[in-house]
Amino acid sequence: MEIGIRYKIESNAKNVILFEKVKRKRLKTGETYEDWREMGYYATLEGALNRLIDQNVRDTELKDLKIILKEIAAAFRSS
Repeated sequence: MEIGIRYKIESNAKNVILFEKVKRKRLKTGETYEDWREMGYYATLEGALNRLIDQNVRDTELKDLKIILKEIAAAFRSS
């Protein structure tokens, strides 16, 4: 399940896995492409969502509460 344009969550029998979309560069051609990077494995969906919120708060560098709330809302907005 994708969460906004930067994140997605997948699950298997034992874990909930949080991914972040990243840009990578092919070594031979220099071509850039988008890929998914694992951010972590969690026992519950709640744990994965808490990490996502924490990451968005850290990304704002805690400069302004308005920015923090905007980032949290953006994390859950669909693409």
